[in-house]
Amino acid sequence: MSIFKHVKNAILSFRQTGELNVALGKGNKKHGSISIDNEKGLISINGYNQPLLAVKHNIINEALTALRITSYADKEAFFRLWVTTDIAAISQNDQQWISIGDIDYIKYNIPSVANPMTFDTSKASVVFGAMISPGCSVSCDAQFKNGVEIEQDDNTLFVFTLHRDNGAIINGGMTYEYAITN
Repeated sequence: MSIFKHVKNAILSFRQTGELNVALGKGNKKHGSISIDNEKGLISINGYNQPLLAVKHNIINEALTALRITSYADKEAFFRLWVTTDIAAISQNDQQWISIGDIDYIKYNIPSVANPMTFDTSKASVVFGAMISPGCSVSCDAQFKNGVEIEQDDNTLFVFTLHRDNGAIINGGMTYEYAITN
């Protein structure tokens, strides 16, 4: 099958599942992304280390590899990626885990609820952080030149947070691109 046929089939599958599955080269890889998809593409938050997105995956013996992480904000802000094996670090409150393929996620207050998810930072460790200038975005290619990758196994939760230096209200968002290799 030609590469064009693979890509066409993968795009058709993506439209149905939200997950891009491409079998090229060695092994099968599933590619996907999760982003803030409300009309404005922004979430209004206040406080410190407020979770924008929590992500877990459900496939044993497969690693989810972060490809690119992008975050943006309307004011100067600090963006972090936290990692934990303690699922209790996220309190769902009125929100539910949403599944797309092999991935489960919660986006902060999407859809809008009375009590959005909360995050206990004492149960997690920071693995990445970046300052965001007002009206700008920060992207991190999570595939580093020395071969180190940010990987997530089936027992790990990724939590992406954002806050202003003073904890005041901010509008921000993000996109998380990943690949699953089996």
